[in-house]
Amino acid sequence: MNRTTLRSAAILATFTLSTLLAQACGGVSFTRNDGAPKYKPLRMKVAEVKVVDSVSQLGAQAQVIGTIAVTKKITDAGAEKDKVIKTFAAVAKKRGCDALSDLASSVTEGQSVKREKVKGPQGKVTYKKVTTNVKQVRWTAVCVRTAKAKGGLKTWKGAGSPTMVAKKAEPAPAPAPEPAKPAPAPAKTETKPGGNATPPPPNSGGGPTTAPAPPGPPTTTTSAPPVTPPPPTPPTPAMPKLTTEAKALWKKLGALQKVYLPDLKGKFGSDPDTTLVAVQALGKVMKTVAGKRGFWRETVPTKWFGCGSNPNSDACGKLRNATRKLDRFTLMINAIANLSDLSASMWLDSNNDAVTEFLRDITPKTLDLTGMKETPFFKQHFAL
Repeated sequence: MNRTTLRSAAILATFTLSTLLAQACGGVSFTRNDGAPKYKPLRMKVAEVKVVDSVSQLGAQAQVIGTIAVTKKITDAGAEKDKVIKTFAAVAKKRGCDALSDLASSVTEGQSVKREKVKGPQGKVTYKKVTTNVKQVRWTAVCVRTAKAKGGLKTWKGAGSPTMVAKKAEPAPAPAPEPAKPAPAPAKTETKPGGNATPPPPNSGGGPTTAPAPPGPPTTTTSAPPVTPPPPTPPTPAMPKLTTEAKALWKKLGALQKVYLPDLKGKFGSDPDTTLVAVQALGKVMKTVAGKRGFWRETVPTKWFGCGSNPNSDACGKLRNATRKLDRFTLMINAIANLSDLSASMWLDSNNDAVTEFLRDITPKTLDLTGMKETPFFKQHFAL
């Protein structure tokens, strides 16, 4: 084997290894906010990355640099979370961030087509296409740099930036000391012939005279110590604007209020206060419909399919296969519980198609037998 062949083999092995690592780690991306300053990478083995629920927990001295996203093949979302945080931390250090916030996840479902080799009865080899369902989970986190990072913070270059840097408060000047009051002048004396000095009369009248009191020591005034101003109040982070998707979701949930959201009576006459309010209301509907003790997983099999007494019937088998498609919505319920005002908009934007499908096809208008039969989900899997 000559040198050219060995070099080609080494390049091929390196390329193959890089490809396998990329597939194992999943897709990783970083989106920088407009105008965000660029920082030198932090030392991988020394620097620590703090993980918080919200940017506001980091105080006033913080800058939101951008958003990190990681896409992985789904196995167990809970077991993958620790690995994803390690990946996020590595990317954050590379971008100069020393904190992560608003960790969120969303699930997507698709199909993968592979070719399998099949041997016929006479040994003839043919190929057939095999389609499998593939689920992926997309994790996102906000990359934040605080004043504690080595090198501090730079000035934001863009207008309207999502930064939370507060100016240092200058101490108020100390008040000038009051001038000291002059000491009283000593009384004048008159000298008569004979050398005896007599004090001047205290008054010009004919009453008795009294000797004046001796002058006291001079008085001085001490100025009060300077007053230290109170520390500046950290600025409140600006709330994300209400998105079009959030308004549309709120309108759809309003049609379900009597059945699923009785505690929100009278709230749907106007837009929600924030996107998080709309997404949390959606989470309540999802839990009622697709939760572990919800409509499709408990009410339908026990009340109308008789799966409690005959779990091996054909109808119950069909129902179990059908409800497996609800697993991704169960993961969404858990993700919604951990969202903040900042991450709720990103989550709804990433999962808007799945939310639309859930409300249109899976959510019954009423929680009874008629409502179940009218859903496209039931018609697809059980209609004769």
